[in-house]
Amino acid sequence: MITLYENLFITGNYKTTFSEEVDKLIKQDLTDDFKMKLIQTLTDAYINQTGKVPDSYELSRLTTWLVEDKTNDPHKVSKTEYPILSHDQIKLRRRRELSNDNIENISLSSKHKINGKKTPKNFKVFGEYEGGY
Repeated sequence: MITLYENLFITGNYKTTFSEEVDKLIKQDLTDDFKMKLIQTLTDAYINQTGKVPDSYELSRLTTWLVEDKTNDPHKVSKTEYPILSHDQIKLRRRRELSNDNIENISLSSKHKINGKKTPKNFKVFGEYEGGY
């Protein structure tokens, strides 16, 4: 049985060879299942032939290629149960969203503002708003 990466990492600079193979893989548009199989085959061949784990940078490139979403659906986060977010997206989400436990304390504090103004005196989190600005 011939393997895909047989004796590829034995001669020469194996780190450079692995990086070149990663470059070849991430240029392809494949299904997620096939991506997983190729990543597993490549990393297994590298570990078996060198006795070492690939660099974390190269593994990061492979995982990014695996989880990247090429769809431009603006509602993909609301349609997906566990969306994959970048670090900046997570920071933005945490800044915009409040948990129900904290909303009353934050809304009643003097630091909380609505439309650039401090909260009105009669402001209520849940219920009718009768006050004015």
